[in-house]
Amino acid sequence: MRVTCSMFAVSMLIVSVSCSFSKSTLPMNAIMPAALTAEQQEIVGLISIPNSRELMIFDFDTEELYGSVEVWVEVYQDGEFIENAAGLSKYSDEAEKCSGRMAITIDQDDITYYFIISISERSGDKATHIGSAEIDASGLPRAFGPINDPVTIEDGKEIILYSSVFSGTDALRAYDAQSYQERPELLREYPHAFLVKCKFSR
Repeated sequence: MRVTCSMFAVSMLIVSVSCSFSKSTLPMNAIMPAALTAEQQEIVGLISIPNSRELMIFDFDTEELYGSVEVWVEVYQDGEFIENAAGLSKYSDEAEKCSGRMAITIDQDDITYYFIISISERSGDKATHIGSAEIDASGLPRAFGPINDPVTIEDGKEIILYSSVFSGTDALRAYDAQSYQERPELLREYPHAFLVKCKFSR
């Protein structure tokens, strides 16, 4: 309970940090790591804990109209889908342009991973969801991280925002996040993996 409560506070701080950003830095119809100010980067750095807590913020902006935005976490074992550990969906009665930020917090406590997903839109709408998954990968080499470059948003297209893969051997081979979307069989190389995805749909 202590971890969940402290993470909720972190989530609220991320949402408050995410309220101001420069639209001019974001390509249209794309999602990418947020262009934070120096002060915002300092706050994120203060909250992050190496090998324990990760915080990621993404900007998104579309010219086309979408009726829903979804963000979720998929957990895999030996390449087989196990569960959705967390998820957040926003639906609108009328399709509209989407612009705002997504914040992802990943917190680790022994073999339990906690996920906070937050969406903050320019319109002022905000939503948050907290979920968790048990991933018994203690001591295994791990490669992880968010996307580095903008990814084009298309209707119904699943976009991997973050990937985390664990190797059963000393040698760990990792791929670009979108490679796991295009070639899901690559996940069979890992005893454990989880992906954070998003999707915009009309």
